[in-house]
Amino acid sequence: MTGVMTCAAAPVLGALVGGFRLKQGKDRSRNAEAASEEKQRLAFMVSGVMICVCMVYGVIGALIINTNLSKQPSFMPGNAGYTAGLVIGLSAAFVATGIGFVGEAAVQSLAVQPRLFVGFVLVQIYVEAFALYGLILGLVIMKNATQQLVDIAPNAAMPF
Repeated sequence: MTGVMTCAAAPVLGALVGGFRLKQGKDRSRNAEAASEEKQRLAFMVSGVMICVCMVYGVIGALIINTNLSKQPSFMPGNAGYTAGLVIGLSAAFVATGIGFVGEAAVQSLAVQPRLFVGFVLVQIYVEAFALYGLILGLVIMKNATQQLVDIAPNAAMPF
């Protein structure tokens, strides 16, 4: 169960840090021109949505880990659920924090140069891909852990 809790709680903490950094960037660029204010608002919303997607990755991973643990807990190695939860949770938390830092810098730089919006969105997409890679890796860990890798009957006596 610790893997499920890690997978669900770590992205929330990362999203809090990322959201705080994003809010700081918005507060620092309050005195921007009206022409770039719309781009700043859009960049703030894009970053907020991507931070929420990181939290959703954590919830999806927690549900899958919990489902796999409840199916056959006797075949699951002891640390497989914890490892998968740690991989998914920490990758989503670090990505949410990174998106907050990138969003902060983007909101501030869009006040000066509104043409940077497309590059900002591309950087956000590449950063977000790491959370997706973490989710896929956690799912691969859970899949490999739930497969029965030993061809021994469950009631067979061991010769040692």
